[in-house]
Amino acid sequence: MAWKQSAYTKAGAEMLAETLTGRKLTIDEAVTGTEMTEEAELGNATDVLGERRTVGLLSIEDVETEDGGAKRIGIQITNKGVETTGKIHQVGVFGHLDSDGEKKLIFIMQDEPGIEVPSEVENPDFELDLYAVLVISNKANITVNVTAGSRVSLEQVKQLIREHDEDAGAHAVIIGQAIEQAVSQAVAQVSGSIGSAILKEITIPAEGWAWDEDGELSGMGMDEYRMFLDVAVEEAAEEQFPVVALHKEALETARRAGLCPSSKVTAGAVRFWSRNTPDQDMAATLALLSSSGSGTGGGGGTYVLPVATKDRLGGVKLGEGFSTTADGTLSYTGTGLPEDAFASPADTEEMLNEVLPVEGQA
Repeated sequence: MAWKQSAYTKAGAEMLAETLTGRKLTIDEAVTGTEMTEEAELGNATDVLGERRTVGLLSIEDVETEDGGAKRIGIQITNKGVETTGKIHQVGVFGHLDSDGEKKLIFIMQDEPGIEVPSEVENPDFELDLYAVLVISNKANITVNVTAGSRVSLEQVKQLIREHDEDAGAHAVIIGQAIEQAVSQAVAQVSGSIGSAILKEITIPAEGWAWDEDGELSGMGMDEYRMFLDVAVEEAAEEQFPVVALHKEALETARRAGLCPSSKVTAGAVRFWSRNTPDQDMAATLALLSSSGSGTGGGGGTYVLPVATKDRLGGVKLGEGFSTTADGTLSYTGTGLPEDAFASPADTEEMLNEVLPVEGQA
């Protein structure tokens, strides 16, 4: 999400100015607040408003922006210890100068929509990483007291790999190939035992999600997945079983939204469920597995082979005189049509007399 309102506080601006004279600024903590203040008053703020909760500090790094050098501070929001689902609307960053132990609010940002943080019981894996960018010379002496126990995200691991190797993409290529190979092998194994598989690249969009009034998954003990979306897939049919592999760049979006691990195939679409509406589109590879016999399809029913007609492909039974070999070759071993299929001599004479009457019998 985009934090639409942000500002340096007066105390923060003074402290940042001091770093350019050689003083050291230590970032001590980041906190969240559940309320908002007037945008014009953000510069006068000394703390966040509402219920206050300390969140994790991850890192600090030098970055370049349109306005010049900057320091980017990583902040991690989790729901550890959160008992009730609620929203946060403010995030503040606190720090102190080397000769002054008093922590002061340096930077604050806020947004009206906010972020919904579920209770720990509802979603124990909730985690959101965001960044506060302080536009100031990269020569400024600023450090961060990294919070002990902060969880490392996939993006942070990728960044460490990039910093470790001269070839920034070396590990990414190897990992990517391994994942693609594993997915391909899994699909091949499943499709080989079930029937055929259709592979499609799809996008699960952030727009178009709706509230599931009936709670379709409630009977399965998954009532928390109430947001749903049908992604149009032309080849989709109810008897198919879906296998969805999210692309690596979509994993974080799926985790934040609480994407349900289950999906469902309907006629012409695949249905997805989530705890919350995703904030970004998610790219994925979809495999639609079809039964070749009497296997169970994605709709939960048994596949039934239709009877063949002149307009529809389907199954037929072998009649008298027909047989098949092990490889399915059809043969006819009868002597011809049955005797009752032919006209007898008497029948033939009778028909000829009707068409060509004998002279004197007209």
